Amino acid sequence: MDLNSIFEKLSAETGETVEAVSARLAEASGLTAEKLEAIRAAVATRAAEGSSDARAFVAEVAEKAGVTAEKVTSLFEGLRADVEARGLSGLWAEWTAGLDKDGDGSVLDDLRDRIAGLFGRRDG
Repeated sequence: MDLNSIFEKLSAETGETVEAVSARLAEASGLTAEKLEAIRAAVATRAAEGSSDARAFVAEVAEKAGVTAEKVTSLFEGLRADVEARGLSGLWAEWTAGLDKDGDGSVLDDLRDRIAGLFGRRDG
């Protein structure tokens, strides 16, 4: 499962075009359409390489896309909320399973902890 598949499934669920889903999520995350596309491409590349380290995943995607790790996390938070609001939680779980370090079913807390660690802060 790649990020583009999630966008396609959201498109099918909402009746919006993939471009409209992308535009809505980009705006909600404070990203330009170009930066969102860069993130999608970086996620596809990074996911193909395989990784179970959320910190490295977010940091490398952010670097490749030319955005901050916080922007990547914001996009993921918005995407997760959209997916879950439409009853597609299994889709999100499938995509993020390899990044869920503490096994609680949520990768976002792992991403937040790792981003905080990048800046020398830890919540837990």
